[in-house]
Amino acid sequence: MTDNDKFRPHSAAGDSDLPPIIDLERIDFPSDGLTIRTLRRTHIEDFDVHLTNSFFRNPDRWSADATIGLMIFTERFLATDAFEAALGLPRTADLSPDDRKAHFEELEAFYIRYGLAEGPAAAREKIRGIERQAVEQARLVGGLDR
Repeated sequence: MTDNDKFRPHSAAGDSDLPPIIDLERIDFPSDGLTIRTLRRTHIEDFDVHLTNSFFRNPDRWSADATIGLMIFTERFLATDAFEAALGLPRTADLSPDDRKAHFEELEAFYIRYGLAEGPAAAREKIRGIERQAVEQARLVGGLDR
């Protein structure tokens, strides 16, 4: 096993005894399109300040790092869930329909807020795109029929 194999899904690394895991590096996430300019416009209080560190300055609001971190986590969480579901694997998180809907709505709001989607329908389509990529990866890894 090479050093690079440590970071690949089990099936790609040749560990057939382990269940496959999603290769998140191969998913094109909408958040990949974020720019520092977008972050500055959305979180001016975190970027354009005079000689202060405004991160965590106000604990009653979500700072850029917390918001972006949650968006990135949620994208990967939904991709992993779709991958595991497609392969019939035990789910990393057993989401109720209400929880899944809440994650979807949260991601929709992030995409609109950061200009990654022009409205709820476009945001939902981007989320479905993440799931389609994850399912396709599961098909390739698991040898599933299309």
